[in-house]
Amino acid sequence: MSAEPHVPEPRWDAQIALEFALRGPHTRLVGREHVGPLVVQRTFHPEPDGTCHAYLVHPPGGIAQGDHLKIQVRAVEGASAVVTTPAATKIYRSNQAASVLDQSLEATGASRLEWLPQETIAFDGCHARMTTRVSLDDQSAFAGWEILCLGRTRSGERMQSGSFIQHLWVQRSGQRLLNERLVLGFGNCARTAAWSLAERPVVGSFIIAPADPSVLEPAQQLIRAELPTPNDDELFGVTSFQSLLVFRYLGSRADLARRRFEQAWALARPLVFGTPASRPRIWNT
Repeated sequence: MSAEPHVPEPRWDAQIALEFALRGPHTRLVGREHVGPLVVQRTFHPEPDGTCHAYLVHPPGGIAQGDHLKIQVRAVEGASAVVTTPAATKIYRSNQAASVLDQSLEATGASRLEWLPQETIAFDGCHARMTTRVSLDDQSAFAGWEILCLGRTRSGERMQSGSFIQHLWVQRSGQRLLNERLVLGFGNCARTAAWSLAERPVVGSFIIAPADPSVLEPAQQLIRAELPTPNDDELFGVTSFQSLLVFRYLGSRADLARRRFEQAWALARPLVFGTPASRPRIWNT
């Protein structure tokens, strides 16, 4: 008797490419191409300087085994854009085929791009690769964060099996300013070691560039004066190097990480970009 033919697991590839440019007094979404379930439904202009706010929507709500999502966002020609998501990105449990989230963010020509998504939740047993590339030139500016939650912490789940590889890098005019790689194989010690995650399931980075080193001290003072004191299970701080202002979070709750980064953005945006933060309306829902 012949064996049953192997039927490959279905996979759902999706990609979107967005381009923002200054048109008159407002930044406009001048380029939009997408394949599969990644869309921007509409844009908003809530700020006096014409900054464009865009909400990136992934209707399936999660990334299943073998799915490949590719996101490209460009700001050019003096544009100013804020891109966020209405909900967390969920990466579901899989057997072995890795789920892939590939993100390329670029700002050129006196433009500013702000990438402020909700958290990424890696379910227990998932296998995933997440890469974020930020490319700037000598005139452009960037603010962006990533929040990774290992397991559905609100329901008491921790990511105890599977694998996750996270790669983040930032470059300006071809020079690499930041290159970080987190490899969680759950056979290594990265999840438990004191020098790494120390058993905390939520880790995040918030980067602002370019930031003069003189901004560091005011940022630290504002954190001490205006942000709530972290609890014993939270680590939160800010450093400055290579023209980057980098906030770090390590703790146990994604909602707290997001709140800290939102507060840091509201404090740092006027210092670095000279304009007050305008909270996207979708965050109120």
